[in-house]
Amino acid sequence: MLNIQQLKKKFRDNAPNRRQLLGIMMLVTAGVTLMTMGGLIMGGLGIAAAVLTFLFVIFSPVLVPIGLVLFLGVAAFVTPAGFTVAIFSSIRWLYEYFRGQNPVGSGKVDAAKRSVTDTAYHLKEVAVDYLHGAQEKAIQAKDNVTRD
Repeated sequence: MLNIQQLKKKFRDNAPNRRQLLGIMMLVTAGVTLMTMGGLIMGGLGIAAAVLTFLFVIFSPVLVPIGLVLFLGVAAFVTPAGFTVAIFSSIRWLYEYFRGQNPVGSGKVDAAKRSVTDTAYHLKEVAVDYLHGAQEKAIQAKDNVTRD
């Protein structure tokens, strides 16, 4: 069994040093401060939500049409701007692609082009085979008619 002296020595050997204690104290202080600030912010948000809900209910016959007009006005301004950016981006991408600068996604376009080319070549072979088969059947039918 350990006596009291041995326990005290073991405690002193495993006790945190001053730097560790200072770090723990700073961590606890920062945590308590942040928790307090979070609680105050949550309380303020609750009070603000209650007051603003009351004001919104009172002024909603005026605020809703104004909000709708503002939304439509902003949408009417932002939509053409977005389309313009999309058009210029597309033109820039096409310019880089045709110049051979390999823009993002050009590998997929090249793969799709190869796939379409391979499919067209395969369909051409099938059509030629079908045409030769039809010509042979026509010749056989002609021979059968001339024999009869």
